[in-house]
Amino acid sequence: MAHKILFDLLLSVAIFCVIDCTRKSSNPLSVPSSNDQKGHLQQSRSSNKSSPQALAHFIANSTNPPSPMEEGVFVNQKHSWVAGFHLKRTKDGAQHWEEMTPVPEDEALFGNVGQQYLRPFFLTPMRGWLIAGEGTWQTDDGGSTWQLLFPRGSDLPAFADERHGWIDVVASETTDQSYITNDAGETWRPCGAQRDDSRQMPAGVAYFLTSKIGWAITGQTRERKTIYGVAHTVDGGCSWQQLWVSKNNPDEWYTDVHFINESEGWLAGKANGSLYHTTSGGKTWNNLPLPYEGAKVTHVYFVNHKEGWIIINKTDGSAARFFHTADQGQTWRQLTASEVLASDRIPSKWNAGQLLRMLYVAVPENHE
Repeated sequence: MAHKILFDLLLSVAIFCVIDCTRKSSNPLSVPSSNDQKGHLQQSRSSNKSSPQALAHFIANSTNPPSPMEEGVFVNQKHSWVAGFHLKRTKDGAQHWEEMTPVPEDEALFGNVGQQYLRPFFLTPMRGWLIAGEGTWQTDDGGSTWQLLFPRGSDLPAFADERHGWIDVVASETTDQSYITNDAGETWRPCGAQRDDSRQMPAGVAYFLTSKIGWAITGQTRERKTIYGVAHTVDGGCSWQQLWVSKNNPDEWYTDVHFINESEGWLAGKANGSLYHTTSGGKTWNNLPLPYEGAKVTHVYFVNHKEGWIIINKTDGSAARFFHTADQGQTWRQLTASEVLASDRIPSKWNAGQLLRMLYVAVPENHE
């Protein structure tokens, strides 16, 4: 499944400069138990001197701030990571930025950062994951060293809270496997049956309302064409039930999904530009109007039935923009630069919004 989705999404990356590409690899992945996985990580981290391939060491160098066009992860008011073909972090609220690269002797293990697409996710300032090339890496020291966690690769993890998370891992050329954690990523264990590419499978983006209840964007590729949809889980991601497939809009692909309860949610589409709303838990979706024709929605967040925000990226290289609605998405108003910079205008729990606000702080000339 993963290697087939990759072709379409890499084309989309080249066209739209986004990061929602999936993963592909060619080396077999064993499926260890929770204890085996924990032992593997602990053994590798403790035996770095005798096993130089266990860890990739990174160094930090001062660099220019990333553009508000770029994407990454907001950890807290001081820590954020942004990546594409370069990996950057801030540890002081965007006052200074560092570019992270592997030490020369570890490039053979990790690869050249500038030649592979990178996607980071951090749960805390110290613990995070990085999709890089054909593998998924984990750090427990803020990015100074990275342990290869899943050699075949995976999607980024999705966490319901600070302890409970889910990740979709490549198990073979045609199958994926769910892994879950209930200890903040200290250990991961496989759960549920492996999923094959004969049907829709989670394809990179998921949202969990609770530790058990969540939704994922799915995809199925046939003859270089991928059709996307939405699936639902009630057991933390171990099993998924397909709810909806986007057959009426086959050229669209989706970048974000968000729910405020078990019935009402939103789905953001980037390729054609669309925003969908459901009140049936994801079984049916209705189009919402957008601020202008051809808007490329990358993120959506609602705090209640009426009030929400979207982020729209432009294809001309200008900064991404915030839009706000107070009438269920029937009309949208763009936030001014002063509103974006005001700490109380962006929901504090919306990590994508907080990251873009931080990038506005970092690059003042891109505010307007």
